[in-house]
Amino acid sequence: MQEKQIIAIHNNDSLLTIKWRLTTWCNYCCSYCIQSWGEKEKKTDFSHLLDTAKEVNRLIESAPRPVKLYLLGGEVTWYDLEKLVSEIPSKNLAKIAITTNFSNSSDYYISFAKYLRSREVALGLCCSLHREYVNPGEYVKKVAAVKNATGLDTIKVEFVVSPQTEAFADEIRRVCEEENVDYRFDYDKFQDDAYRSQEKNIVKTVHSRYTITFDDGSRDTTLSQNQLLNYGNGQTKDSKFNTEGFYCTRGMSYVYINVDMASDHNICMPKESYLPISEYKIKTEPQLCHKKYCSLCGDISLARCKEDIDF
Repeated sequence: MQEKQIIAIHNNDSLLTIKWRLTTWCNYCCSYCIQSWGEKEKKTDFSHLLDTAKEVNRLIESAPRPVKLYLLGGEVTWYDLEKLVSEIPSKNLAKIAITTNFSNSSDYYISFAKYLRSREVALGLCCSLHREYVNPGEYVKKVAAVKNATGLDTIKVEFVVSPQTEAFADEIRRVCEEENVDYRFDYDKFQDDAYRSQEKNIVKTVHSRYTITFDDGSRDTTLSQNQLLNYGNGQTKDSKFNTEGFYCTRGMSYVYINVDMASDHNICMPKESYLPISEYKIKTEPQLCHKKYCSLCGDISLARCKEDIDF
């Protein structure tokens, strides 16, 4: 009997996402990091980021719907993010999302959350727990303390699962449950499909990222990105989803900026196609995927029928 096939992946976020990579610099050097250490030594000049923020603001102003600005590195929270975001005054900015190793002080994150609240801008924190640098119990309790001090319900702990780290997963899960902190366990991207097919990439969050539609009309809202890439029905290969014949909302629901160069996407678009941010314009309709397989990075929706994408 043939397994049912996915015909649409709808990202449930109604905001237009602009992902801005500020730097590749990081104060950690994790063994499983997908960035090379040489890149991590290059910290973008903050004055250049402040200048670029004005162009980011222009792009946000031009967006047809409210925007989630996703700041990532490297490690971004060793910049003065309050000062940086003050250069983006657009009322169209609805949310700031950050992936961080959470190595700055609790006061830093609490202050930033309160600053954004004063502007009626939401904050989402994805706190990456790296066992090579922190004690899991202390780390989760720090996250819980910031959550309680700020009232954030969009804060979670993320942990990379590999043969070297999986022994700590149960402890991290237990402490997260005790502290009422959401969590997500993702497989190390360097592991093969056999390892990644095990049910260790778990997620506990009140916010469902996707609505998946199958060819029999059924739907599923429980799958995370990592779980979706391991969906065992022949639509995945080497931790990527077969998107041949699918339409995608890259450049429409999701825009990528690498310091000061902009693109529809960072994974599937060649770097030579990037434009200076001052020249970039947001797309207005879905585009046919030009790749056979996709890692589903970014806030994108996909469907076999263009008309089924309602972003």
